[in-house]
Amino acid sequence: MERLSALDASFLRVETPTAHMHVGWLATLDLPRGAQALEAGTVAERIAGRLHLLPRFRQTIREPVGGLAPPYWADAEDFCLDDHIRIESEPRPTLSALMELAEEFFSVPLRRDRPLWELRIVPRLAGRRAAILGKIHHAMVDGVAAVQLGLLLFDGAPEAEAALPVPWKPVADRAVRNALGGARDTALEQFRSARRVAELGLSPGRGLRMADSMRRAAFGLADDVLHPAPDSYLNVPIGPRRRLVGASLSLQRALAIKERTDTKLNDVVLATVAGALARLAPAHGEDAIDLRAMVPANVRTEAADGQGGNAISFLFVDLPVRGGPAQRLAAVSERMRALKDDGRIAGSE
Repeated sequence: MERLSALDASFLRVETPTAHMHVGWLATLDLPRGAQALEAGTVAERIAGRLHLLPRFRQTIREPVGGLAPPYWADAEDFCLDDHIRIESEPRPTLSALMELAEEFFSVPLRRDRPLWELRIVPRLAGRRAAILGKIHHAMVDGVAAVQLGLLLFDGAPEAEAALPVPWKPVADRAVRNALGGARDTALEQFRSARRVAELGLSPGRGLRMADSMRRAAFGLADDVLHPAPDSYLNVPIGPRRRLVGASLSLQRALAIKERTDTKLNDVVLATVAGALARLAPAHGEDAIDLRAMVPANVRTEAADGQGGNAISFLFVDLPVRGGPAQRLAAVSERMRALKDDGRIAGSE
């Protein structure tokens, strides 16, 4: 039994009928010479041959009896790959038709009684292309761990052979036993936390450094929570339907700006978002004012590479909507550097 971390479980708690907590993506594929459509059956076979590499994709979330411990992962005894892979029989010849399908796909939350992922395959698009849409719940992965889904789909070598499915038998869920074990582990973790605090008292230098980091993180996070985002044309009631509009930006261009200005690539992205908001506000009859954004920060260590779940913290930054592009980038870089330097990431756990 593996329990969800507090952060992973929070993505379940905050999900509502209008705020879906899945991560979604859309990939368009060039078909090989002579092919008229993607062999969707072969895609499903390749996924079946690799599911043993990612056990989480055949597990569901269970709530412990009595609520004595956090939710945990358990094998889905009725797992069926066909429940997670749907092949579109209707051709989607145009990009607009594909986007309509994507809007429908991402507007529906994932079912909690199944493993929390789903794929939609479009075998044929105009221009000898195909498409694959995917969504996976944030309780399973963050942006880095979501790359694992790619391992189920794509090969590193052009002529890689498909693997045969590895025999799999679900482990029966012992609900009461797992609940008691979870409650015991929670109590032990609280004891260990108290012991670590006591040990810090025996090492004053280390204890003071950790206490200072925790203090700064706690006060910073408290300030973020006590001062929520202001009212704006973006913070309005929403429904479950999603609209998608595509836009592209050359990575090489963004990297060139990063090098020329001695900033981070994330700074360039955030400054670009701020510039887009500067154009969006007048379209809504609003003044272009700074807006607060919650920015995920990767805290995944080398030891955690390859593991699922979330290894992220959050930074709250006011995006500089006003001013020119150079001023926006300089302001973003300065604000992000200040947030990282004050210990909020290091002490967030």
